[in-house]
Amino acid sequence: SHPLDNLQEFFHSKGVISIKQALEKKNNQMVVLGVLVSKIRRITTKKGDMMAFLTVEDKSGNSDVVVFPGTYKKMREILEEGKPMLIAGKINVRGNDKSIVLEKAKYIDESKHGSNFDGVIFRIRPSHSKEEVKKLKEFISQSDGDMPVKIIINNGSKTSTKVLEKTIEMNSETKRWLRKF
Repeated sequence: SHPLDNLQEFFHSKGVISIKQALEKKNNQMVVLGVLVSKIRRITTKKGDMMAFLTVEDKSGNSDVVVFPGTYKKMREILEEGKPMLIAGKINVRGNDKSIVLEKAKYIDESKHGSNFDGVIFRIRPSHSKEEVKKLKEFISQSDGDMPVKIIINNGSKTSTKVLEKTIEMNSETKRWLRKF
């Protein structure tokens, strides 16, 4: 499992997208990512200011993040390798290279925000039709097993979470539903 697995739910509530999705965005678009900092390279500019280049990763891949001097001054205390972070920045396109220019970063305390929910998590998003949601509910009510079920509902403006009393079985049918939700 990936080190960020326990934080998926927290990231979800913050509107995080994957690195892969972020790198499909256009120049100057703002993105919010939940990442692990895998490498930090600090350099001094010609003017003598400190700045940094980070390599960050999530399950979908990795990306370079540029931390300019002004931001670096504010953020340098929290930039640490191997730490999970919530970062906000702008996509920067140069030729075929895309990187992210850091604007804000926040270290995430896993003990506070991690959820070790050991079960099945279905996410209902605004893009799901009422019909699909109805079918999912029918599937859950007909499945029997000992896996707890958590449903995260995002209606576009807010996210709510509900752990069901019903438990289901983890089988190929369940996995098929997990691919949809």
